[in-house]
Amino acid sequence: MRKCISTLAVLVISGLANSAMGSVIADFGADYTTPTPAAGWQYVHNGLNVTVGTEGSYTVNQYNSGGNWYTTGGVNLPAGAPDSYSVVGKNFIHPGQGSSQAADGFDHYTLAKYTLASGG
Repeated sequence: MRKCISTLAVLVISGLANSAMGSVIADFGADYTTPTPAAGWQYVHNGLNVTVGTEGSYTVNQYNSGGNWYTTGGVNLPAGAPDSYSVVGKNFIHPGQGSSQAADGFDHYTLAKYTLASGG
């Protein structure tokens, strides 16, 4: 079984052992790679007419070599509305348009998803 974790900010996950000591299993900045995300990582956004929380409808951001980051379709910024400046780079994430800007009235987020493999 796999579990998926989405975040709107930097992601650091800690697991607790019996001794209450934590260990980092994913680090947004340290794990950032191009032109393909590191194992377990995926960068996505909620596009036109997609609300946050409708995970099955999120769109995967593509690598853009000009900016060395991941954007909507890998295009240069700004992308078309409502994605505009939806981008993931090393140590930063920027959202698309807000609800007052977007024609569909939704906030458009960019998310870094990390999927945990089942463990023993």
